[in-house]
Amino acid sequence: MNSQIKGKGWILVIVMMSLGIQLPMVFAQGMGGRSAPAVSANLPALTEHDIASMIYMREEEKMARDIYWQFDQQWGDSVPMFGNIMQSEQRHMEMMKGLLDSYLIPDPASPTVGVFNNAQIQKLYNELVAQGSSSLTAALGIGALVEEVDIADLQAGLEHTTHPAIRTVYTNLSRASENHLRAFTRYLVSQNGSYQAQVLPQETVDAILGSSRGGQGGGQGGRGWRGGR
Repeated sequence: MNSQIKGKGWILVIVMMSLGIQLPMVFAQGMGGRSAPAVSANLPALTEHDIASMIYMREEEKMARDIYWQFDQQWGDSVPMFGNIMQSEQRHMEMMKGLLDSYLIPDPASPTVGVFNNAQIQKLYNELVAQGSSSLTAALGIGALVEEVDIADLQAGLEHTTHPAIRTVYTNLSRASENHLRAFTRYLVSQNGSYQAQVLPQETVDAILGSSRGGQGGGQGGRGWRGGR
């Protein structure tokens, strides 16, 4: 990341922002000495949950992108869908970074594919890539799993925030994940004849798959990776 505040300074910045306190210029300086945009006094204050959720979702969206990049390298000639959805996940990462940048929250995402600061996400990435590398069907199943969990985590975030910008971004990301889930499951159904929900309630997944566009399935009731599996 270009500008990162470490240790106690980072904790102080987060506490100040969560209380809605304007940051002094010393905290608006990048590590290279360049001024970063000051946090607008008009921005709504963040809760601790808002901050933790945004940091986590930034890396979760990166995990999805990196998984699909790996699968595109292996299966892209047969299923270009991995590459297409990977590009969508890149846009999702940028949306999450925009939220973090609005409050000068340091970006947790590594520029290196397959590398994560969150140990839980790192472990999941390693396991899911290994499982999906065994066959194309397995890779498609992992893709569907990633999207189900993404929907569950985004819905959990929505349930715990009233912040308008976060709600807008999370709602749009959830709709996009529903589109991705439909894309993966269509291919799986064409091969296996059916698709069984892996994280979300079956009725929620059925509603998503029965909808022609995102935002109709609800996506509630499942357990995302933030809440354990």
